[in-house]
Parts: sequence; C-alpha cells; structure tokens
Amino acid sequence: MISLSIRAQSVEQRNIADFDRIIFEGRGDLILTIGSAPALEVEAEDGVNMQRIKTYVQGKTLHITYERDDDKVWDMHPKIMVYVSFRELDEIATAGIVNVRTDSPIKNRSFRFGAEGMGKSYLEVEVDQLEVKIAGTADVELTGTARQGSLLLDGTGKLDALAMEASRIDAEVNGTGSLFVHATESLHVEANGFGAQVKYKGNPEDKVINKSGWVSIKQVSSR
Repeated sequence: MISLSIRAQSVEQRNIADFDRIIFEGRGDLILTIGSAPALEVEAEDGVNMQRIKTYVQGKTLHITYERDDDKVWDMHPKIMVYVSFRELDEIATAGIVNVRTDSPIKNRSFRFGAEGMGKSYLEVEVDQLEVKIAGTADVELTGTARQGSLLLDGTGKLDALAMEASRIDAEVNGTGSLFVHATESLHVEANGFGAQVKYKGNPEDKVINKSGWVSIKQVSSR
C-alpha cells in the first residue's frame, strides 16, 4: 500500500504598491514574473500565522519577512512561497534560506542581486549592467545576456553564469566557491583561497586572471 501525505496550504493575495526593489529575509521561495501591474500572493502550510508574514512596500522597496514571536523560543521562520509580478525591477537582496526563480527575464538597464546565507536561485536577465554579490553557501545560476557583469563570490557557494553571455566580466571569488563565467570581449578575475574553482567560456582579447592560494582555473568549450 502506498500512503500519500498532502499538506493543506493557506493562500493569500495581497495588494501592494509599485516597487522596483525586493528584500526577502527568512526562509522561502520567491517566484518572479513580469506583469502589467504589481501583484503578490503568499502561500504557507496550514498552521502558519499568515499575519506574521509581512509584505509591505516602503519607498520603492518591497519587504518580505516573517515576524517571529519573541515569547516563543521555537517560533522559527516557516518556509513560505511568494509569487510576485513586477513591472520593472532594479534589485533583489536576500538573507537566510531563500530560493529565487524568474519565470520571465528581467529586462532593465541595470540590475543587482545579492544573497547572504543559503538557497538556490535561477535568474534570467537581459540587462546592460549586472552586479551580483554572494556570501555564504548560496548557489546562483544566471542565463541570458549582459553587456557588463560585476560578480563577487565570498564563501563556499557557486555562481554559474556560463549560460549568460556578457561582453565584459569583472569577477572576484574568495574562499572555496565555484565561479563559472562567459565573456566575449574582456575578462578580469581575481581568485583567492584554497579550493576555489574558476571556469570561463569564450576567447576575450582582454583577459587577466590573477590567483592566490590553491585555485583551479579552466577554460571550457564554447560549443
């Protein structure tokens, strides 16, 4: 006999003002899609106090977090699902255990993404200027295109941008993380640590790769 366990979910659709920046603190999944108007839906397991899941816009920043009950020692951050539609997005910053996924490409002149902690994120971008900063054990996969990419990886995480073609890449990896990039014109990399790994695709004429410690550098096929 096969036993199936299906957990009930609580779902709320919430009205929000327009925004161009998102800060997500806590634990959960953030699913993004382009829309004609800002929209937000929150999903959590039954039993989670939905009123403690805070979603509000301050200035032009959408904040997503869970307000813990300090009187309850075991009131930990529950895992939540947040579906967000946006018109234009300049920046995403996450802290905790947060997974981010784009269901449509982020198109903008510039875009910034920062992750502190854990989580796996998949982002498709079509931008001129891209800035990514990762600290901790987070894994980020980038696809799409960028004219200029500035990438920083601190810790033991992974930043895989082989499927994102960029004209110019300036990147730095510190620790034991893995950095994979694709540059067509210019590639500057600083790699420091013991066990760090750098892979690059493309044949940029301007290529400078400096390393200190025990770092693996490898060019991969462009096919």
